[in-house]
Amino acid sequence: MRATRNQPQIRYELKMQQRPGYLHAYVYGAADSKAIDRSYFSRIAARCRRGGYNNVLIEEDLGTQLSTAEIFDVVSSSAKLADGTRVAFFDRHASHRPGNLFGETVAVNRGVCVKVCDTLEQAEAWLLAGPGQMP
Repeated sequence: MRATRNQPQIRYELKMQQRPGYLHAYVYGAADSKAIDRSYFSRIAARCRRGGYNNVLIEEDLGTQLSTAEIFDVVSSSAKLADGTRVAFFDRHASHRPGNLFGETVAVNRGVCVKVCDTLEQAEAWLLAGPGQMP
């Protein structure tokens, strides 16, 4: 993502691909930040709205993780972006799991249908199992 005049450069890449039954979003970069999370959540939400996607699998590969307070802030302020979309979340960094599970709890408490998964296969299976499958 490139910088604008009023916004500092946010260093990450986001690739999105239509898959049977869902949108796959792969985000990667050297480090995480609140700006990165907000940016890629917004971009994914916009793509879901444009494409009519009800299911999205977010695969994250960011070298660092936000603090618990930052996770709470980002998830709380971004939960409305889900707008009925089911979200499966897979982080390539297993050490980030405790923070991701905290984020899942914050999101679920705000009405988001989201599940943190241990593998891409588990994430895809959960999405394709249908809306009756809550975390």
